[in-house]
This record gives sequence, structure tokens and C-alpha cells, in this order.
Amino acid sequence: MPGERTRGRFVLIGCGAAIASETVEARELYTSSYFAVKRQYVEAAVRWAGTADRWPNTWGILSAEHAVLMPRL
Repeated sequence: MPGERTRGRFVLIGCGAAIASETVEARELYTSSYFAVKRQYVEAAVRWAGTADRWPNTWGILSAEHAVLMPRL
């Protein structure tokens, strides 16, 4: 329907084996180039959704060790 907002989405991206040695936010914890590409894609999708009259989208990291991590602490 015109003017109707779509529901937000929660997107999970997989973690990586390469991990930062210092304490950082979860979005910066994994340091592989493949994870960086996935993070850039999901962050762009969330920004786009915010400009297209949609409910807010968010994302998280699916970690075998830590379960689901939110990108920011």
C-alpha cells in the first residue's frame, strides 16, 4: 500500500577467525578482509533503509564463541 512502511530487518553476518588483540567494539573485533566486506555491506544496507521510509534495520554478528554480538557495546 502506498505510504505503508515495511518492517525492519535484523541481519546476521558471520564472524571471522582473525580477531583484534585489544579491546574494541564488536564491529571492529574481527579483522579479516572478508569480514570487513560483509560489515561494509550490512552497514550500507542499514543506512539505505533509514533513508527509504522503512522501519529501522539493525545487524549483529553471529559468533560460535559468543552467540550473537551487537555491533556496538
